[in-house]
Amino acid sequence: MGSPPAHGRRLADAPLGNDHVTASIHPAPCDPGRGVLSSQQRRHSFGVATFPRIKGRELLAILQAEPLAYQVVRQKGSHRTLKAEGRPTLGVSYSEGADVPGGVLREYLVKRIGLSEDEALRLVEDR
Repeated sequence: MGSPPAHGRRLADAPLGNDHVTASIHPAPCDPGRGVLSSQQRRHSFGVATFPRIKGRELLAILQAEPLAYQVVRQKGSHRTLKAEGRPTLGVSYSEGADVPGGVLREYLVKRIGLSEDEALRLVEDR
């Protein structure tokens, strides 16, 4: 017998004589409309929110707007140091046109600043 076809594998429990039965092992297709989902729809099955990819200028606008009110206190090239009253100091090293992945956005807003995921998603959606 040879190796299974590249697009699938033979089912072990298939009845004898049905050698043509295969099961697909392709990953699920990605969702192209992901950026337009509401915060409730962005939840994975294990309860972690999916944050959208944004540009560096949008990240800076979110951080500098109320209620966060961060101010750039130092800059050298694309590296900025931001401070706000009663909040941790942040280092942001994204140029204005660079893509900021959703995981990094979540890292800044939820883990470093301490917002809840719902608060952070509201800030991102209101930008």
